[in-house]
Amino acid sequence: MKKIIIFLILCVIFLLLCLHPEFFLRNKYSCSKFDIHYSNIQELQNFCDLIETVSENYSRFYSNKNYDIYITSSVFSYKLFSFFSNNLFNINPIGGYAVISPFDMKGMFLSGDVNFKENINEMILRLLLVNKFEKLEYLSFDEWKIKGYSKYISGEIQEYIPSDICNPVNSKKYNDFENMVVVKYLIENKNYNPLNFFADNISYDVYLKETKSIICRN
Repeated sequence: MKKIIIFLILCVIFLLLCLHPEFFLRNKYSCSKFDIHYSNIQELQNFCDLIETVSENYSRFYSNKNYDIYITSSVFSYKLFSFFSNNLFNINPIGGYAVISPFDMKGMFLSGDVNFKENINEMILRLLLVNKFEKLEYLSFDEWKIKGYSKYISGEIQEYIPSDICNPVNSKKYNDFENMVVVKYLIENKNYNPLNFFADNISYDVYLKETKSIICRN
């Protein structure tokens, strides 16, 4: 009987985390189309400014609703909300919200941390997509599309130039760059509609080869 009760309690906690995380983070900061939920954090206006700037690039994916972002106060609470993710943020496809792990908000903005901005850029795109499309459809999206499109829109990868795609290297940053170049080719050369881009079945290898054939022949 005790095990059944414990199991039911865990199920209730799981459902609350998935569907009603505001039960745990009751403070809310309104930021245009985004509601930022938090427990105790400063520099929210700076964070809001960043969110608004980033989201302007993705306005085509807006739905007629507000989007929820939850900033956790501890690593432990982030692990619970994100179901033990190791990333800076996590998107909950069931509840359609984003969770961010604790970070030094003031320090991030003072240092102009590029990686932080890249992560927020990708987070906003994922948050909009999970609310724009059906949940199962969102879960089927290729990672290269999301990574590449967020980098293409933000233009944050500065370590590489287009011709570097002719001499690939094995690193996460290069993989993101390669994804970005392929997405740029599809959007600008193939005139792909971004609203169809994520759901369509697109062969990465085919368009990577096409992209290289254009860039590397010069």
